[in-house]
Amino acid sequence: MSSGSVFAILFLIYLTLICALSYAKKTYFSGRVMNLFRSLFPSWRFFEELAEVPVLFYRTGATESSLGEWQEALPQGKRFWGNLFLNPRGNLVFACGTLLDQLMNDIEAWDTQKELKFNESVSYRLVKNMVLVWMKKNPYVDGLGVYQFKVSCVRQGASQDGLEDVLISPVYESET
Repeated sequence: MSSGSVFAILFLIYLTLICALSYAKKTYFSGRVMNLFRSLFPSWRFFEELAEVPVLFYRTGATESSLGEWQEALPQGKRFWGNLFLNPRGNLVFACGTLLDQLMNDIEAWDTQKELKFNESVSYRLVKNMVLVWMKKNPYVDGLGVYQFKVSCVRQGASQDGLEDVLISPVYESET
């Protein structure tokens, strides 16, 4: 048997296994450790059901009473064919979205009886820092005194009219 035919047989076995697993009963793994390692366990059910996606907004102002309108912090850029090969901005937005997913998981798992406040958690502080980075990239934000951010959920593919606010931060002094 040649190496080409062995490869073809192994490839057919692989495809058969994927098809069989795609029809198998769903099993969900929960827990913080499994959530961190979910990238090691690929899922072939990409579009099985629509879920809620976290969206990050921020607003700024000179004072707390003069805060402006909510602006989306992670706007999606235009897509080009070249992004298939090199897409650093898309990768950054994807990583920030993953951080928002982690924040949502932390919100769901948060024990209100803990002595530690939620705004001292790692995911909350990372999101707060991420908002500062996105604000610094916005040319209209320079020199403003205070800011606030919120995380809202929207169903995938739906318009942003039906947003559900999940987390609204207190107003923070700008560090610029």
